[in-house]
Amino acid sequence: MPKIRANRGGAIAETGPAIFLLVVIIFFPMLDLMEMAAGYVFSSIFHDYMIREMAIRTPEADGVGNAAAKTKILEEFKKSGFFSFLKMQNNDLIVDSVRYLPSMANPTQVQVSTTVRVRPFIIIPFFDSVPGLGAPVEFKLSSQKPQEEKGRD
Repeated sequence: MPKIRANRGGAIAETGPAIFLLVVIIFFPMLDLMEMAAGYVFSSIFHDYMIREMAIRTPEADGVGNAAAKTKILEEFKKSGFFSFLKMQNNDLIVDSVRYLPSMANPTQVQVSTTVRVRPFIIIPFFDSVPGLGAPVEFKLSSQKPQEEKGRD
């Protein structure tokens, strides 16, 4: 009479595919999404700092913005730890426009538009064209703020 095999050990055969699915479908995308969250926080901090600095500067003769201050702020952020942590390149941090909008009744408004490109932490081969998982994400921010003190201090 043939010997009957025990039903133990069947779960070990399913562990390999399950771990693969957990790592590829859940763990790596979660790391990428955390990187995108950090990138959004960085872009928000950068944009807020840029608009605060532009609000205390006097506009140049063409009313476009203070190019020297803009370049200085960009260089400061490019030297920051956040810039290195997100593995950004020089063209990933862009100030699209700085405009001063004069008004007769209200104080002059400063409008700043910035773009920050964030690349995924780990590029997942199955999600090549999905922004944030295989392709970079661009955060475009634009806001207005009243000009303070006309840049006297």
